[in-house]
Amino acid sequence: MRILVASAEDSSGYRSVFASPSAASEESPYASPSMREWGVPSPWTPARAFFGEPGSERNVVLYAVVSVFTCGLFNPIWMYLIGRDLRRALARDEPRPGLDLLLIYITCGVWGIYLLYKYPSLITELKRRAGLPEGDLPVISLILGLLSLGVISLVLMQSELNHLWRLAERRT
Repeated sequence: MRILVASAEDSSGYRSVFASPSAASEESPYASPSMREWGVPSPWTPARAFFGEPGSERNVVLYAVVSVFTCGLFNPIWMYLIGRDLRRALARDEPRPGLDLLLIYITCGVWGIYLLYKYPSLITELKRRAGLPEGDLPVISLILGLLSLGVISLVLMQSELNHLWRLAERRT
């Protein structure tokens, strides 16, 4: 009977589950365990560590005035811009602003009420990544949307994003 003993890593690139981890796969000894454990970045963490690509700051007053003068027709476009910024910042495929814009028009605005909860929830996730207090933006935004005050909700979302983008600029 012949027994084959494989090394921790043979020439095919296979790595045994029972092998000890290599030094290359271990985390940096300088990282704080509590920060790794809780996912909170340190003050010297670069913005790219928790943002994919920060968006551009927008003039909240100008956008709110345009929304009022267009009787709310600009709101879905503003929502699209917020969704596009969130998609870039989160660096994943979750918010689909083009599809969301289409669904807002198809459902006569009902999908926009859902987005007034979803997008602030994603902003809250970005704030959590940045180590900032989360707040109650999703609930406040949803209530404002149900009361037909969606433009105030958009103002709150955009001001939160502007704050995050300024923070990202300071950390780079």
